[in-house]
Order: sequence, then structure tokens, then C-alpha cells
Amino acid sequence: MKWRAQLYENSRGSCPLETFMTNLSPKEKAKVLWTIDLLEVVGPELREPYTKPLAGKLWELRAKSIRIFYFLYRRNIILLHGYRKTTQKTPKSEIELALKLMGDYMRRETK
Repeated sequence: MKWRAQLYENSRGSCPLETFMTNLSPKEKAKVLWTIDLLEVVGPELREPYTKPLAGKLWELRAKSIRIFYFLYRRNIILLHGYRKTTQKTPKSEIELALKLMGDYMRRETK
């Protein structure tokens, strides 16, 4: 069964990933969308070099130098936010932001 990718929206309807992607080149956008499609088809079985576990239920989707944070909820892939990789390690601030967004999603979803 196919998984469904869903963009995280905050309580005001703003989508951090959508905002991030507006700054990508057409070639980068195409690569990100292709990788998201692959994740929808393969689901949680998709592994490196396309995905990597980060912290608890938080994962990183990899599309060349672009990284997208996501987690799985029911049969959905919740895409949180993205950044351009410029260092060897994932910046702690990016992981903290993704965990904050994931917590916000879960709080609102379980109400």
C-alpha cells in the first residue's frame, strides 16, 4: 500500500517546506519531488542513501545537498521543513526545529 506525503502546516496555515522550496532551482525541486515520490512508494523501507534516521521518529530525506525532515504518522509521511546541507553534520538547530514542528503537529492531531 502506498504512503501519502503531507506537508506540515502550522496553526496559521503556513508551510515551512513550501516556503523553503520556493528558493530552490527547478532542477533541485525536481530532485526533491522525485525523492518524495520514491518515499511514498517504498515507505519506511527506504534507506540510505535516500533517508537517514535522526532522533526518535524523526527522519531526514536526502536529495543531493537538500535535506527534508519528516516523520511517519499512520499511513502519512509528514514533511516538516528543509535546509541546504553545507556542513558534514546536521546542524543541531535544524533538528531542534524539526522536533518542535513534529511536537506541534502531534499536539494538534491528538486533540
